[in-house]
Amino acid sequence: MLSISDAQKLLDLSLCKGDKLTKPVCGVTIADNMANMLEDIDAVGNNLVDTDGGLGSPTIRIKKMMVSGK
Repeated sequence: MLSISDAQKLLDLSLCKGDKLTKPVCGVTIADNMANMLEDIDAVGNNLVDTDGGLGSPTIRIKKMMVSGK
């Protein structure tokens, strides 16, 4: 089972404006729960990326989530 703290280690976060990625975001903590995030996925990319551990994921867009940080 993947926890939020595990998922944060795997994420590359970017701000979106409309359908465009505007800039990368770092130093943030996800303050939402996994169920809410999964329910709020509203777009899935066609760019499957494999990680070193053999897991892979395409880019996803989550319409809203709680984050903290600068």
